[in-house]
Amino acid sequence: MLSKGAFNALLKTLEEPPSHAVFILATTEPDKLLATILSRCQRFDFHRIATETIVARLKVVLQGIGREAEDEALMEIARAAEGGLRDALSLLDNCLAHTTEVVTDALARDVLGTTGRAFLFDFVDALIGYDAAKVMNLIAETVSRGSDPAVFAHDVTAHLRAVMLAAACGDITELADVTPEDAKRYSEQAAKTDFNAGMRMLELFLALSRDMKNSNRARTMLELAAMRACHPEKESAATADERLLRIEKLLEKGVPAASAVRSAVKSTPAAAPEVKAPAVPAAPVPRETPPEAFTEAVRIFSESTPSVRRFLQDMQFGGMKENVVTVEFDPKSAISLGIVKQKQRDLEQVLSDTFGTPIALNVTVMGQAAKKTDAARDKAVKDAITNSYSIFGRENVIVE
Repeated sequence: MLSKGAFNALLKTLEEPPSHAVFILATTEPDKLLATILSRCQRFDFHRIATETIVARLKVVLQGIGREAEDEALMEIARAAEGGLRDALSLLDNCLAHTTEVVTDALARDVLGTTGRAFLFDFVDALIGYDAAKVMNLIAETVSRGSDPAVFAHDVTAHLRAVMLAAACGDITELADVTPEDAKRYSEQAAKTDFNAGMRMLELFLALSRDMKNSNRARTMLELAAMRACHPEKESAATADERLLRIEKLLEKGVPAASAVRSAVKSTPAAAPEVKAPAVPAAPVPRETPPEAFTEAVRIFSESTPSVRRFLQDMQFGGMKENVVTVEFDPKSAISLGIVKQKQRDLEQVLSDTFGTPIALNVTVMGQAAKKTDAARDKAVKDAITNSYSIFGRENVIVE
């Protein structure tokens, strides 16, 4: 808050300080201090205090005043303080004012307006499982208990951040200021979370926390963000992998996934029209036995990309010529064909690694080759008849 003149006066004092005085300058914006002032100071940067350190200090304070609190309650207070010991002491004072007994975890959460760690794990499990009904019920439950939707959104954002940190770094005991037990749970939840889906959900709740500040419809905004998180097929920011994962989870639950499938494969080329059955049934062509390398490649790809495992079941080996492998799909399996085409390059890489040579993949519909042959033959016949008419005259040509 110093003016330019005041800065110059301060600089003059620092250049010729009285022998009995020591100046301590405290600021959160050191970049605004003049270089001539900074050059005359010893600089000490203060950082946020670790959660464990705050908890230990709170225990000392409680012992001094003859009061008690559960460890989980102190952890809740320390986390809410976000590294500030003064804030932690103020929050502890509020909790102590609500009871003459032991400060419990439940009491601390009620005073702080936060949600329990176990509840957050359940909520995020429902989010990454795209279980919109359970998500809505959990939101109703936490609001009915008196939790502030804005505080809950902040807690969910912090939880999703920890999950993404666990996905990227593994052990986050120090990174997220959590206990080793919680760090293990975060790692387990990260293993179940698609990384792109987690990042999209984190961005949704970050934007929600910002937008809630200017809205009087906090619960509605919270529910809207949660619904968007559970329906990636409606989001342009969602990746194809996340949409496929959503379809897979719906199919596992037996829920009709038609709308999700249509959106997920909207860029997939339409399947070839179904070939009409000929008047005389053709004898079935014996299918070629796939090489062991092909079977192994499909197994490896299925395990490494579980989102397409269900659709690989509709794929059949159609043959191999030189370095080109042909796979076929029934005309009714257009969705599976389109999804495999989206992953064609990845599958070609696995095939090349397994065969030990570059392999190209030809994805077709069953009977497509025969249909092309029939069409070419029909065109040739029509051209021959037309040419005959033009050469000999229509009245001189008999077609049998």
